[in-house]
Amino acid sequence: MQGRDRDAATSVSVILTTDDGEAQQCSAELHRDSGYMNWNRMVLIGTREDWRRVLRVHNIQTVRWAVFEPPRNGPDVPPHDTTEGLAAFRSMGAGAGAWITDGGVEAFAELELYEVRQRNHGWKVETPSVEFSFLQRPLGWPAHSRRRLGREGFDAFGDWHAVKGAGVSFRLVQHSWIRNDPRVSQEAELIEIPAVELRPMGMADEKAFLEDVNHHWFSFRILISFVFRQYVSVVSELRRTQGVYDRRWLPVALEARPKQEGYDDTLTGPIDRFFTKGLETLGRYRPQRELLHAASYGYVGSFIASTTETRLTNCVEALERLVSAFEAAEGLDRYLATPSQWRRISKALREAVRAQGLDRALDARVQRSVSDRVGMTLQERVERMARAQLRRWTKQNAALLAGLTGLIKARNDIVHGRLIEDINLVHAETLRARAIFERLFLNLIGYRGLEPSSWVHTALGELAWQRGRGTDKTPSSPPAT
Repeated sequence: MQGRDRDAATSVSVILTTDDGEAQQCSAELHRDSGYMNWNRMVLIGTREDWRRVLRVHNIQTVRWAVFEPPRNGPDVPPHDTTEGLAAFRSMGAGAGAWITDGGVEAFAELELYEVRQRNHGWKVETPSVEFSFLQRPLGWPAHSRRRLGREGFDAFGDWHAVKGAGVSFRLVQHSWIRNDPRVSQEAELIEIPAVELRPMGMADEKAFLEDVNHHWFSFRILISFVFRQYVSVVSELRRTQGVYDRRWLPVALEARPKQEGYDDTLTGPIDRFFTKGLETLGRYRPQRELLHAASYGYVGSFIASTTETRLTNCVEALERLVSAFEAAEGLDRYLATPSQWRRISKALREAVRAQGLDRALDARVQRSVSDRVGMTLQERVERMARAQLRRWTKQNAALLAGLTGLIKARNDIVHGRLIEDINLVHAETLRARAIFERLFLNLIGYRGLEPSSWVHTALGELAWQRGRGTDKTPSSPPAT
């Protein structure tokens, strides 16, 4: 990643191409707005005749664009570096009036750049690798090496970690970008961008690795969002292969770096080793990773939602998705009767309903209600998952499960619009839901080196005391159902 600020505007000649192959060449300015690390807008410039030519592709939703590439001087000359991407028209229209001559040049269209792709040729690499730089910027990104001290220029690189079950190695990286932009600040700023670099182990096939690397990055998104409690948005993807460096930029704006405020109840432990174990485990959960991704993002939502009630509902939904992923992986059924058993039961129930002589509308509603198979409640499903992990639950953490009834009731009251008179109850159950999710997730990954904070027990006891109920009396192990 470059160590200096890119120009805010660059004049180029570009070629716009539609999906059906129609191409138009025109002059343009590539703009980088404040807060972005690369170009995010394009302004087309030209005469009214140029505007009329571009009108042909104006109604196309997405167009490909490429910076003009001069012809090569011979077959032995290496190819030029290329810059291209995807864009969409944001505004279109030429001006008119006494101040513009017939052959005058003006800006007549603006495009939003969805993708900027830069290819540099002539590089030699021993092992192919792919590096994903992302936002938001987490506090405490552990891009440091235990084997060597210091940094390499502006950047910091962690040690390589092998994930044998996945056939890849990874290291954590932190790039530094000097932003000297008077639109933002009168001083030069050091912007640190976290990244993850992946490469194949041994003599793996380059093509197979490049096809599979997005699956590994998807697993990383789950793990990063969980451990740092934040969303993950890719800002650039760099593929280093033999002869070519291919970097793909996405228009993601820099966010304000978060501040650590109040008591720190984050997870503690060697995060890089957690990533190693997590990649190996999530490789076995590949069919369920979409559910795990949704669960992790729901857990994050319980920290950043704007209202207390939304935080609780987000976390309970995250719990349900996590349990659903566990059930799918283990082949567990949430229903209490087999399909054949329920067909007999349902038939008898429907006959009993028809015998009541209800009017047609009410009869139809009752018939539908008795047609669905009876399943386990969410509380029973969470307790079943906890029992499967029983050896990894301490007595203190298992005590959290005794409050599941109140937790789910509070969530249902919110969803169904019932009044909750004490807002502290919602806060307490949100803390409980987060703590249960953290322990279930870490036990699912199978890594015991990352410790959730025990502050939740103190907070729940304090809130319970304030409400006049005293400290919770809970069993020492997950209850049976």
